[in-house]
Amino acid sequence: MSLGRVVASVTFFAIAVLVFSGCSSSSVPPKWEAAYQALNLDTLNTRDQHIVDCLADHGFPGFTVNWNGGFESPPLPVEQRDVVKKTMALCMGKSGDGAVAPPNDEELTARYHLEIAAAKCLEDHGYSAESAPPSLQRYKELSGTDQFWSAYGAVADQLESDSDLRKIGAVCPDPGWFAGLIPAEGH
Repeated sequence: MSLGRVVASVTFFAIAVLVFSGCSSSSVPPKWEAAYQALNLDTLNTRDQHIVDCLADHGFPGFTVNWNGGFESPPLPVEQRDVVKKTMALCMGKSGDGAVAPPNDEELTARYHLEIAAAKCLEDHGYSAESAPPSLQRYKELSGTDQFWSAYGAVADQLESDSDLRKIGAVCPDPGWFAGLIPAEGH
């Protein structure tokens, strides 16, 4: 084989590796990998405790914060549920939680990249996604539908118990738990 053919073959192989590795849907830009690593349950629980405190200040004591965000509600009379729902929205707004409003384009872009990082983390810990992540455009199109893709949704059948979810959630937080706290791109 001539030196020219060897150089051409090596060059072709190097270009192919660069092209295919750059097109991988599971690659995570360093900025978003760092943002994903910064997600922690302490921040989430602090925010949610402020919401619970706000609810108590507005006459609805007894709510507690779940280990991964969200709330446990005390028994509520049916006639109070609408008032509690409005008070919850008020308290969430005061906490800076944007989860009460649909995410905008920048927030969806940020969440997409964090979901890709979560999928990589889950894979690194032995979970296999049932479906590959969609493109960013398709992810945005599916927002607000029952087909919306998430890393945890893609492995849900492998999480057999709350204990499994707690263990992996401490290592690989679900970006969905942080809705309203995820900074938009460029912020």
